[in-house]
Amino acid sequence: PPDTFQSSAGAYAFVDSAEGSLRARVPAWAGFRLGGFPARGMELVASIMFTPYIGYDLAYDPSGISIAGSLKGELLRNGDITSAFLVRGAWASFVDEASSGWPPSWDGPARFPGTGAGLILEYAPGPGRLFASAEMNASTFYPGWGDATEPAWDVPGFFAWAYLRAGAESLVDLGPAGQLSASASAAARTWPVGGPIGFMAPLSVAAELAWYAPDSTFVVHGYAAGEWRAFQSWYFAGGLGLSLVY
Repeated sequence: PPDTFQSSAGAYAFVDSAEGSLRARVPAWAGFRLGGFPARGMELVASIMFTPYIGYDLAYDPSGISIAGSLKGELLRNGDITSAFLVRGAWASFVDEASSGWPPSWDGPARFPGTGAGLILEYAPGPGRLFASAEMNASTFYPGWGDATEPAWDVPGFFAWAYLRAGAESLVDLGPAGQLSASASAAARTWPVGGPIGFMAPLSVAAELAWYAPDSTFVVHGYAAGEWRAFQSWYFAGGLGLSLVY
């Protein structure tokens, strides 16, 4: 909504107990959303993320910082249907590929550097909504590049590709038990321009349930995310979370 300011901060952990030791990657972030800026019908978002490695015995420090921002503006509002444009960009500091042997800009929760622009479409009849977006991205990095899945052609120094996402969200009134928010989405990306035609596996999927207890500032979350390549090749994981609304 215009003339509103929202902020959030948090962290979660990927815990690894391999080799008899307990270690974890801990993505931590903070950000804000400003409605009605820089003009009516627009929204400015900015955030910072830091991903330290705790308990790992490594010859280098893979911790990374990323800063991202986006600007969204309403294009059309016709009853329950809304459309908007989105422009975004990110800067990221990651481990040097020469010292680690890893792709320099990707470690799951970390965000790759680059820019993107696209269109968003939303249909929101009542407490539920359907949404879809289509973007073009440009970066010096392509997610998943360098993990033995690339085609046999030279790696360019600059990538451009399309990104598609769609999902649904609904808010259910539980009466004396509070409210329950349920959402699910899926996303896919094309091969970079200059590579094969079509989409690159895997399909990314995610879902979340959030319970808003009555007369409480706490929200309990159950969430899951994964990747789908085929019926015999997929990955899915999830967890529980607790947040504080103020």
